[in-house]
Amino acid sequence: MNAPVAIIGMSGVFPLAPDLDAFHRNLLEGVDAVRTIPTERLWFSTLPDVEYPPAACLDRIDLFDPRAFGLSLREAELMDPHQRMTMQLVCKAI
Repeated sequence: MNAPVAIIGMSGVFPLAPDLDAFHRNLLEGVDAVRTIPTERLWFSTLPDVEYPPAACLDRIDLFDPRAFGLSLREAELMDPHQRMTMQLVCKAI
């Protein structure tokens, strides 16, 4: 019999937590991920002289290997950052 099969995976990345296990630990320990935005992160801001309030930011969002997805560096640069992140998380979930 050919019954349908569902393969379910889950992944995520959160402020101060690169994966679900770290996120769960942070929740249990009451970690507050809101912090001052790192200076190097503001270099890419369109408003570098603005004083930004503390925020919960994802770390190392610059780590994307376009070759792993058959993309050129230029294609990856033109993609929405959310799309790059989604591609990485889908691969982790699978």
